[in-house]
Amino acid sequence: MSVKQLIESRRSIRKVKDEQVEDALVYELLQQAAGLCPHPERLKSTRFLLATEYEARARLTRSLTNIFASSKLGKWLPDKLWETVNKRFMEIPGHLIVITKSDANPQKQDENIAEACYMMQTLQLLAWERGIGMLWDSEDMLYVPQFLEALSLAPDEQMLGIIHYGYIAKIPRPRKRTEAAKRLTTYPSL
Repeated sequence: MSVKQLIESRRSIRKVKDEQVEDALVYELLQQAAGLCPHPERLKSTRFLLATEYEARARLTRSLTNIFASSKLGKWLPDKLWETVNKRFMEIPGHLIVITKSDANPQKQDENIAEACYMMQTLQLLAWERGIGMLWDSEDMLYVPQFLEALSLAPDEQMLGIIHYGYIAKIPRPRKRTEAAKRLTTYPSL
């Protein structure tokens, strides 16, 4: 498969098998992804929290659902729906939380975040090639102070998102994409 085919075929996966992805394989993929980054020195500010054990996934699930349940929308949802959400989240074999240190220099901060995002996209492609599907979650509810406190982030750290992953059970159909030419404007001449 060509690189272009790999990129075109990769999807965000929401349906995964009830089969654990070995931590050693996740470490290997992270190492490979880091090694492919153009500026690996910028990854010094990035770290990962891995939640694969049952109790770790349960704590993460409780933290997320408690926060959402206390929101305006969450208070209106029936208990049965919460049971379904909890069950679905617990069925995901692995969660990788991506964290980076803040930097007082805005340019350096942007470069560090860009490098971490580059690494995460590369990780998703490497995993896809091995039959592992991933979904990068960066919903607003993940950034509420209560959840960030539950992660025990240092004062100078920020979360970039959570990658939920597992062996692929179902590949969704491709979504319609906006042509790049429709997003292109020409910089005004002087």
